[in-house]
Amino acid sequence: MQFSPVRKCVPLARTLVSKTLASWGYGQECIDRVVLVCGELSANAVEHGGRRGHLFEVRLTVDGPHCLVEVSDAGRTPPRPHPGRGGRRRRPGPASRRSAL
Repeated sequence: MQFSPVRKCVPLARTLVSKTLASWGYGQECIDRVVLVCGELSANAVEHGGRRGHLFEVRLTVDGPHCLVEVSDAGRTPPRPHPGRGGRRRRPGPASRRSAL
């Protein structure tokens, strides 16, 4: 799923992820967890990696009880660990998170 890098597309990404997972037969509690992750990663893609004329992309990969949420943006700089945050990425895109469904 591809979206314009504007804030109003973050709720759209969450809605489409929710509808997709529901159509795949997942329960609301599981959907809510994945939608939360998707919303955070999408907001980061818009805030930190959004460039005019470039889209950000949300991909879902389901493997049994796990769902991989990947969000990529148009940022040119790869994320790098931030020493003050326990090795967390400094710039969010491309980013992915695995969530148990």
